[in-house]
Amino acid sequence: MKALKVVMDGVTTSFRYPHFLAGSHPSLPLPPPSTIYGHVCSALGSLVEPHALRFAYMFARGGTADDIEHLHIIYEVLAGRRGRRRKGGADHNNAAPNLRAQVGPVNREVMLFPHLELYIAADDEALLRRLRDGFECPAYPVVLGRSQDLCSYKSVKVVSLERSGLAYYEGTILPWSYRLRTTGGFMLRMAAFIDPEERRRVTWQDYLAFPERAFLEAGTPSPHRVSAQDGDTEWVDPTAPIVGDKSRAVVWHSFHASRDHAQ
Repeated sequence: MKALKVVMDGVTTSFRYPHFLAGSHPSLPLPPPSTIYGHVCSALGSLVEPHALRFAYMFARGGTADDIEHLHIIYEVLAGRRGRRRKGGADHNNAAPNLRAQVGPVNREVMLFPHLELYIAADDEALLRRLRDGFECPAYPVVLGRSQDLCSYKSVKVVSLERSGLAYYEGTILPWSYRLRTTGGFMLRMAAFIDPEERRRVTWQDYLAFPERAFLEAGTPSPHRVSAQDGDTEWVDPTAPIVGDKSRAVVWHSFHASRDHAQ
């Protein structure tokens, strides 16, 4: 199958846990799907129908560090406005504030030297061409994570994926249905999609996170093995590094609820 492959490098990134509002802010170890969707739309310069796309990725980092970041907490002040009219008819407002802000420093976990290899698939070939053009000449600044986490694209190309039983997984998320086939990885509940029209409407999904490497092999589940049955294959990227005789798996996800992710 044909897929768009985008390789990206940066200096820093951080993916906030959405329910941490005070104290230290750890980073999710892998990019949430909602972040991937927003990044795709920023490259294209417009919103894309989420059902039209599938994605997969390999994410790596050079290390982590803690940084101090300011949070600006804005709250409403219930006060009436006062004012007087200057001579000549010009308005001169001596108004009581209706908004105030407090600045509070927090510890933010930051990942250093992030590297992302993003795969995008679409049944509509015209859309895939638009996406390729968008990543080659992005409409908005290239960021991954926060607005200050600038990145750059190292390559944008269409690759031909293959089916193979010789596969490994690394730096990726797997559908939650894989949980019975391995004892490695850990669960992450992340936002699969955030409605741009109503940001409180969030689609949550459970994923099996695999920052480390695991192999598709026959045998009992283990921390570095995803148990394979006869005939099991995955999509693999022949242009990615080969480990032994195995190619890197490309496991597709969508931006909407999926039965494969249900507990």
